[in-house]
Amino acid sequence: VADMITDEESAAAAVNENALGILINVLCMSDELKFVWSACRALSYIATLKQFRHLLIHEGVLEGVIRILGFEDIEIRRGACRIVAGLAGLSHEECIRIESCIRPLFLLAQSP
Repeated sequence: VADMITDEESAAAAVNENALGILINVLCMSDELKFVWSACRALSYIATLKQFRHLLIHEGVLEGVIRILGFEDIEIRRGACRIVAGLAGLSHEECIRIESCIRPLFLLAQSP
């Protein structure tokens, strides 16, 4: 499901087909990095669409974001930041730029 969300139309279709709950459950419960990363990518795109922001928050996406910020994997943490940037109203392209800027900070935080 997550890999099929690439534009506004596919995001709307996923939300309308109740895939949103599955994506959020993956974010909130899965420890399988490839599934969590796919969910991050899809949810970050959905978060940039104004009509779905309230629904994402209501469905518990922030709880999932908080959980995955604790993962050691930098890419997963970047994905969490991208979701938050989308919820804050940034465009998909802006979220990607923010995510790229944050990566060095995560690397710095991991160094001794």
